[in-house]
Amino acid sequence: MTNQTTGERRTRDYAWGDPSATLQAALRGLTGLELLMAIGAGELPLPPALRTLDIRPEAAAVGEVVFTLQPREFHYNPQGIVHGGVLVALLDTSMGCAVHSHLPAHTGYVTLDLSTQFLRVVDEGTGTLRCVGSALPVLTGTTDAVARVEDADGRVMATARSTCLIRPLSG
Repeated sequence: MTNQTTGERRTRDYAWGDPSATLQAALRGLTGLELLMAIGAGELPLPPALRTLDIRPEAAAVGEVVFTLQPREFHYNPQGIVHGGVLVALLDTSMGCAVHSHLPAHTGYVTLDLSTQFLRVVDEGTGTLRCVGSALPVLTGTTDAVARVEDADGRVMATARSTCLIRPLSG
């Protein structure tokens, strides 16, 4: 896309592997936490959506995960701030993975609902964001999770809550 004011052109190149050949196959043989740890260690590739948004895994334990995001211009909306959907993706990823950390092999989840509160404006000057997602053990077919996005000074930028449906994987 060309910037119409200055004529400057910006590009961003990245690549990803076939998720069906790696990640989806791993879901069937690894527990949720084992899968998250393998992705974090670089033994399995990042899912394409995370690579697209440049969301990076930092830590995973049963019931809690941490992802980071360095806000960049390619995250911007027309107002010159990080698009809310980028922050929602970061929050949803953290909450879903916190739920997934409790799951046995051959089990997945989907987000049923999600509620987000944006508390501060985020742009490149905000610095690296840290998103912590947590979830209680799964006791029924659904479970709840929460997440918060903080800047380097610990200021909360956004929060979210979600409910996830636990489901056996097909195949």
